[in-house]
Amino acid sequence: MISHEHHCLYIHVPKTAGKSLLSLFDLPLLGIDYDGSKPWLEDPYGHTSIETYSNKPWFHDYFRFAFVRHPFDRLVSAFFFLNAGGLNQHDRRFRDEHLATYCGDFRHFVLEGLSELATHVHFRPQVTWLTDRDGSRPLHFIGRFENFEEDLGRVADQLGIAMKPAVHLNPSKRGPWHSYFDEEVARVAGSVYFEDFRAFGYRIE
Repeated sequence: MISHEHHCLYIHVPKTAGKSLLSLFDLPLLGIDYDGSKPWLEDPYGHTSIETYSNKPWFHDYFRFAFVRHPFDRLVSAFFFLNAGGLNQHDRRFRDEHLATYCGDFRHFVLEGLSELATHVHFRPQVTWLTDRDGSRPLHFIGRFENFEEDLGRVADQLGIAMKPAVHLNPSKRGPWHSYFDEEVARVAGSVYFEDFRAFGYRIE
């Protein structure tokens, strides 16, 4: 999302509370009813990597930020979100074509399907969204899902926007993410998201 009024670029990594962040800009959280009435906003919905924007003339002058999440927590969230049908027909088609065979079994999915599906938008490693073509991560601030309200406040202060209460959109009905991991599942998922752990300082526990 680009705001030319606030001179900022937000890179929305999937399943990191990104739609909740849109409340800062008075946007409908689901985008269904957005009428395009804010001409100073570009690409307010969806997911686009930072390299798409790095050659724009305003890029180096804008405040660039994103949020990340513990890779295992994000993986569990993405799986159950998509397995429940996601938000649209594309998510449902993906579920029917790629996830239905696992019958909601997260362990089975990780051991048999994750490596093959790790290029899908919701399962892609977070570093792929935030890394430019030269290998750098040209962001001024990377907030954390685990510290969302405080970090959202820092973004609001930076942009001079009044802070609004955060809304948790798209929560999935599941147990604590730790409960879905044993040593074997952690090994496979950890190999897929190794660069995320290394880049953002999360620990495989």
